Amino acid sequence: MLEEVANGNTKSVGKVIDRGIRSLKQGIVEIYRVVWVKEVEAAERAGLIVTCQVIIKKTIAIGVEEEDRKRTWVTDAKECMKRGSIEIARAIYAHALTVFLTKKSIWLKATQLKKSHGTRESLDALTSGCGDLVDASQRKVASWGSSCSTSNSS
Repeated sequence: MLEEVANGNTKSVGKVIDRGIRSLKQGIVEIYRVVWVKEVEAAERAGLIVTCQVIIKKTIAIGVEEEDRKRTWVTDAKECMKRGSIEIARAIYAHALTVFLTKKSIWLKATQLKKSHGTRESLDALTSGCGDLVDASQRKVASWGSSCSTSNSS
């Protein structure tokens, strides 16, 4: 898998991760989300950002009850940020936004992360890259940016 990323073949990373997860499950290997996050942090330190993003997307929900997802994922992202794993925190928020599309609190946290550890272009991509997934009123998240440090609603 690492060779595929190194050769620029990032599209196959998801397939490789899926096969690995299926193989582990078939072998009756318990898959722990927390362990995956630790492994992904090592991948981030090695500069394997696409691999990090895919592994987070494929494993972040493992072992998390539906009613606990938002709280757990926000906590995971905050903990990753504390440990300097900014790309993983981004990946967690990106996934959380696909599940909790209308939750202002997650948009605000993702926006704040982009503002503090990204570029203007990455912030614009967050707010405009939603395409048909988000209606115009939800895209106003950019205007919420000024309240990111004070708002925790939703």
